[in-house]
Amino acid sequence: MNCRGCGVEVDPSEEQVNATIDQILETSLQDAQKKGGVCPLCGHSKEIPYSHRKSVLFGLLAACLLVGIFVAIVIERSGAY
Repeated sequence: MNCRGCGVEVDPSEEQVNATIDQILETSLQDAQKKGGVCPLCGHSKEIPYSHRKSVLFGLLAACLLVGIFVAIVIERSGAY
């Protein structure tokens, strides 16, 4: 069924809808790569924040363990349990 005014098809087939959506999605993904990896559909970044990287988390864990061991040694040497 076509619009009487402009002639645009008002009731497109499923294949036409899927083709249009695929085209829009492909364009959105290309734009996301150009803009630093931010998805234009959901707004999430493909980049992992620096604070969530494994090396940073491992370093934080190691630092906490070292501080814990140091505090335990100081408590043990002072004799105050």
